[in-house]
Amino acid sequence: MEEPLMAEEALRAEALRTAQEESRTLVTGLITLVATLVVIILTFSVRMHFRRERQKRANKRRKSTKTPAGAVLKSDLAQMKQLVSSRPTATQPPTTMELLLAVALTPAIRSLAPSSRAQREDLASVRSELRRHCPELELPTPEPLKPEVDAALLLLQLLLHEWRLHDSSLTLSDEIESAMDDMGSAAVRLLVEGGAEGAQTLSQALAAAKLAACLRLGLWSWDDPDCVEIQNERLAVQNLPRPRISAALEARRWMGGEQGRPITPGTTVQITVTVSRHHAGEAPKMPDDLPPPSAGAAAAAKESFKCFFARDSEGGMGRSGTLIGNADVDVADLTDREASAIFKFAAPALPGEYQLKAVLVSLGVLGVEAEAACSFRVVADAEEEEEDDDDSDYE
Repeated sequence: MEEPLMAEEALRAEALRTAQEESRTLVTGLITLVATLVVIILTFSVRMHFRRERQKRANKRRKSTKTPAGAVLKSDLAQMKQLVSSRPTATQPPTTMELLLAVALTPAIRSLAPSSRAQREDLASVRSELRRHCPELELPTPEPLKPEVDAALLLLQLLLHEWRLHDSSLTLSDEIESAMDDMGSAAVRLLVEGGAEGAQTLSQALAAAKLAACLRLGLWSWDDPDCVEIQNERLAVQNLPRPRISAALEARRWMGGEQGRPITPGTTVQITVTVSRHHAGEAPKMPDDLPPPSAGAAAAAKESFKCFFARDSEGGMGRSGTLIGNADVDVADLTDREASAIFKFAAPALPGEYQLKAVLVSLGVLGVEAEAACSFRVVADAEEEEEDDDDSDYE
């Protein structure tokens, strides 16, 4: 009897040891699991903390020292002005390629240029499609240019010839399309505010302004019949008339009184440009989706024209064609038959007869422009005093 009892006790003891070992193993496993989870959570929390701190420092540095990609700074406008006005032959207007290259060289545009490997593959497709759809287009070889300049120049060409590729199989990534949108806006501002307004000659200013209009509209030429026809079709779809304008200039001495005192050296000449709108009233309501008429136009303007003033004869104001300044002629009411703007400048130091020329262009409709001219006489101070004495005889 004793042997079976001893065997039974031995079995119970073995079972108890097994149960105890399993319990210890389970507890050890649970402790290990909890410890591992605690370590993972702590590690993740520490990493997230340091990541947030790095992001805060990066944001702080970006706000203090960096500017958003594509932001047009005064230095960009100054560089654009220098590139446009310093071309070797000042008497000839810059070519489209020269202007696009000047735009592509600015830091504002270079900062938007695609740089990843996938984006470079997209750019190769862009180059191929441009060559196929625009065989006459002279694309620069990328080797002499820095990669970001070549990429920017290629996308600017794509913006300019966008309509010609409307039936192309070309597909671009969202990043490149977003960069193109920002690049187009920045390029228009550079061309208008840096190129046109900062030019030295009328031909330079007009070339930059007309290219800005072409970029905005995705059409490759200001006066090409095909481009003008496409423009007219767009206007017809929006039920808008094509602007038909003429212009006139009047020169007088600023604050010269009702009698119009003579212009003398050093006084201020006031030029009033009046635009006659022969299409007035044909579009009483402007569609909400129509883009702003001009990059520099007033916010309330429904139609705007950029007016450039230049010397029209040799003499004390410089060579003929020398740019004097510019003004925006804004139209707030589409039923108005006329719109005007005033431009002021210092009278030449030498007495004599001077001729002035003005050219108006639309930055919203291709091919719309008008010219006007006027003359004014600068008299010596002694002549003005003599005229004043003559007037006093009748008082």
